[in-house]
Amino acid sequence: MLAARGCTVVSTTTFILLLNLIFISEAFAQSEAIERGAAYLEAAQNTDGSWSTDDKRTADTIECFRALYLFNRTNALTKALVYVNTLEVNSNDRAARKLSVLVNSTADVSSMVSRLLSTQNADGGWGISGGKQSTVEDTLLSLDALLLRNGTDGSILSKAAEYLVQAQHTSGAWIAADDNSPSDAARASRALIALKGVQQLGIGGASIGAAALRAQSFLEAQLGNG
Repeated sequence: MLAARGCTVVSTTTFILLLNLIFISEAFAQSEAIERGAAYLEAAQNTDGSWSTDDKRTADTIECFRALYLFNRTNALTKALVYVNTLEVNSNDRAARKLSVLVNSTADVSSMVSRLLSTQNADGGWGISGGKQSTVEDTLLSLDALLLRNGTDGSILSKAAEYLVQAQHTSGAWIAADDNSPSDAARASRALIALKGVQQLGIGGASIGAAALRAQSFLEAQLGNG
């Protein structure tokens, strides 16, 4: 999981996916194994509050914050908030990631929200910035962040969910290559959480529920194969 203080370890995918699946299954329990995982992330945090290094630092820091937030690890979360607050917002990717963390704080997030609301494409998705082609990754990041924020217009969220429905592969995954990979499972878990979040708000059509079921079946098959 993550590059901890200069040491490259295993990808975050398996750990974050496990936490996500526990959360969405409504079987949330702090098992000994999950507790050890959370403790590992705390120990791997850099002194500036971030995780990992170089180009992975922003993404890994946000993912670790979100994982530890489930377990109320106050000290690590506080240090991470300080780091995240310093990040420059120069893309939709960065705006969404930063918003997904700062929405849990008293920081002013209005500029990030405005950026995302104004750059949603006609197809319901988001690109890396305004006017750029929609991608599953940027749409997942933006939808996830806006779901965490109370008061987002339901039409914005349902359009984004419908974009994900249209982009879903027949396997139930959202794949960025010709064959499945571990990243497809991680992406599917994030999409499933986002689709369920839209469903819980009572917005969107039946296609969203059907897409969520396909994603869940895909993830169950991946776990069975693992």
